Amino acid sequence: MLQAAHEQPLLLDLYGCCTGRTQWAFVLEKICKQFECKHFMVQKLSFEGPRLAGGLRFSSDASATSLYDLHISDAHNPRLERKRLGERARGKVVIDEQLFDAHEQTEKQFFLDRLSGLGVRDFMGGLTPLSNENSYLGIALHRSTQDTRLFTSAEQAQLQALLPHLGQSFLMWEQLNTRSPLEAILKAQADHYPFGIAICDSRSRLRWMNSLAEKLLPPTRGARHINHVLKGWTAQQTETLQRLVATARPDSPTGYVALKNGTNADIHIAIKPFKESESGETFSLLILSSTSMVNDIPFEALQTLFGLTQAEARLTSHLACGGTLEAYAAKQEIALTTVRWHVKQILSKTESGRQAELVQKILCSVAYLASKSSDLLPL
Repeated sequence: MLQAAHEQPLLLDLYGCCTGRTQWAFVLEKICKQFECKHFMVQKLSFEGPRLAGGLRFSSDASATSLYDLHISDAHNPRLERKRLGERARGKVVIDEQLFDAHEQTEKQFFLDRLSGLGVRDFMGGLTPLSNENSYLGIALHRSTQDTRLFTSAEQAQLQALLPHLGQSFLMWEQLNTRSPLEAILKAQADHYPFGIAICDSRSRLRWMNSLAEKLLPPTRGARHINHVLKGWTAQQTETLQRLVATARPDSPTGYVALKNGTNADIHIAIKPFKESESGETFSLLILSSTSMVNDIPFEALQTLFGLTQAEARLTSHLACGGTLEAYAAKQEIALTTVRWHVKQILSKTESGRQAELVQKILCSVAYLASKSSDLLPL
């Protein structure tokens, strides 16, 4: 039988999955070795008519799971029929002999032959309830086709003892890692800001970032995993960034870093530390921008806020993004004198004495805050 969690390293690792201290694949691989199996998978399941429908899952071997999806899939897995796992494995661990009746041996053998093509065969698994009556965690252990041993009653009892811990750790992971509706809304809106936003802890682990922050930090491009470490382009930049984050205190002033990568697309980062109220842990809010960013300032906002015409708003947006009068005239195929006349009209309507003052007003307005980065290329 399994010991108490503080006496059992496996359980400590299992519950460590909830906070990201350990990874599910690592723990499931340990369970595989404990039972001398080839593959172990846990999956959220729910009843849909006569079958169990699959949801979020974790596997000891992602490639094996991909092969299963390609050649069999949940939709053609007879174990997931309600009359089998749904009725015979709720709250307990079973093997195939307990799932298929005597008259179903042909169907069972056909399915096992298909599994053999994936390198696995004998099965031991079960269901444990999660948060509601229609939500379960399904677990499935498979031995290699080269292993002719059958699962014993002692092994079933051992996995039975582990079953509620698997369910509880999965439920805790889901609760900690599933966004609330409000959080999802805020994340979606944050992707519209004309600057990158990221949050990291004192060990430089990135806990959250918007889409632009992912683009502005090349080493983390495309990485959406929790606890990815904040880095620069060079070892020196990484050391500087991580030192500022590690030494930051809630009352520390905002720190600033410029990351140069030799392409005239420097990344500027402002680091503002803050204290998380519940845990008391210090985090850092990172605001990121690029010297090569081009932002689309909504024409409608400029028209409404400053009383400009559509043509004047388009020109104003161009100037606020660093464009020149000559470039605008060439792009719009109009005379430079016409563009200069429009500028005079714009300066009058915005009560600006010169172009620099106009740009300052635009960049300080909600029109700019409502803009979105359209590209990371120089103008």
